[in-house]
Amino acid sequence: MTKNHMCILKMQSEDIKYLKSIIDPAWLWYCRYVHINFNSIYILLILVRDIPTFSFPYDTLCESCICGKQHWEKFSLPQYRNKILMEFVHAWLYKPIYTSRLSKCSYMLIFTNNYSHMSWLYLLEAKSNALATFLKFKVVVENKFGFNVNQLYTNHGG
Repeated sequence: MTKNHMCILKMQSEDIKYLKSIIDPAWLWYCRYVHINFNSIYILLILVRDIPTFSFPYDTLCESCICGKQHWEKFSLPQYRNKILMEFVHAWLYKPIYTSRLSKCSYMLIFTNNYSHMSWLYLLEAKSNALATFLKFKVVVENKFGFNVNQLYTNHGG
């Protein structure tokens, strides 16, 4: 028993389920529909005409489903967390927008603060305006919050 009151079930099977699914049509449909439960397959048989009828193996369990649903591990914490506002800023420059628009802007530049997850959206007419827009953004943010932008991560221009 684990700390979160889950029982880890370790199974080892001698037979391969995919070879078994070739013989048994119930297991074949079970694997085709990505391990859906047998009650849902029964409802599917009622609704769809061309699926052959077969008996359901209610007493049989799928090893991969049991192992996948029973085992749980904690997520690892990030090695470094931001402690200062505006320490890391992420910038995404999106490719041209080909939808109908009122302005001449066809690029989007999004700045996101990694500490507070606050985002700023700028619409650009050309990709070459990204640097000038960043410099304006940097001045506005540093005056408003009083913190310097230490590092900028980008997606390398979309």
